[in-house]
Amino acid sequence: MNVSNHRPAFSRLRGGAKPHLSRAAERLVVVGNDRRCQPAAGRDALVELGSLFVLLLAAVALPTLSGAAAPPPAVTIALVLALALVSRVEFQVGAGVTYPLQLVFLPVLFLIDPAWAPAVVATGLVVGCLRDI
Repeated sequence: MNVSNHRPAFSRLRGGAKPHLSRAAERLVVVGNDRRCQPAAGRDALVELGSLFVLLLAAVALPTLSGAAAPPPAVTIALVLALALVSRVEFQVGAGVTYPLQLVFLPVLFLIDPAWAPAVVATGLVVGCLRDI
């Protein structure tokens, strides 16, 4: 067996190989990035508005209906700031992006009453977007 036959696979494991996108894939990435930077219009705006309404309804209804005690302010502020920070980090995946929110969302569920999680997450995302507004 020739060792040189295995070098290309080994170099890919070390990150030596660069991914090659077709022109169509590159166009999708560019169009996706351009579209993401523009405000939503038409049906997209309606869906985002509906999602916002449901999130706000859950953020108010869950703590109210469950009778959950208010979380400690210092922990809540720390979680909101951590969510705001990680919401600013983007990883490009295909034609879209993803955010590492799970790194902070899971501690939110364990450090405070889960009924408060939608309110804390929504607040953290809004704080993360303030710089763009």
